[in-house]
Amino acid sequence: MTPAVRQALPSPEPMPPRIFSSFPSSRRVECVAIGVSTGGPSALYHIIPHLPVDFPAGILIVQHMPPGFTKPLAERMNKNSRITVKEAEMGDEVTPGVAFIAPGGNHMFLSVSGQIRTKQPKVTIRIDPEPSHYIHIPSIDLTFSDVANVYKDKSVGVILTGMGKDGVDGLEKIKASGGSSIAEDESTCVVFGMPEVAIRRGIVDRVAPVYDIARLLMEIV
Repeated sequence: MTPAVRQALPSPEPMPPRIFSSFPSSRRVECVAIGVSTGGPSALYHIIPHLPVDFPAGILIVQHMPPGFTKPLAERMNKNSRITVKEAEMGDEVTPGVAFIAPGGNHMFLSVSGQIRTKQPKVTIRIDPEPSHYIHIPSIDLTFSDVANVYKDKSVGVILTGMGKDGVDGLEKIKASGGSSIAEDESTCVVFGMPEVAIRRGIVDRVAPVYDIARLLMEIV
């Protein structure tokens, strides 16, 4: 019997973002925080390599990974991106056009130094395995919370594919501080867990497929 010939399905039409609220246009974004878990490396490759070399904000990435995996991820992504990508180390300064990936087995915190009157104080990264009772180390919630405290309305939180709800509480703090929020659409998620919880909580400005998030980031910063 001659096997049936399968016809290729047409490529899906680009899906426009769902808009829940407008991005503020009157302030400068200084930090983009990205949280991701299951399916993270692929999702990040749809975003980070598409950002321009002069991207005007610092980027903090929390990917749920064990020790030993985040550094190779950062090195591979750095080779394929126009911006600089590296595994975060103690004392690294958050800088425009540089993406820091939290090291597996450690949380990524922020420290602020400089005079209170300084318009742009120096923000550096602090790496710490404590608190150790968190399910995920690194924790998205802890990094997002520090981003909200330090950058306030000059921050953007992005929550991507992943199981559970890590990052949702932190994203809520970013929104409460005046920052903006983006969630990955279910259509491109490997696991529609974290984004779904954030959307249901009503703290997301835009919902977009992962391949459209880089464009949204360039629009907002």
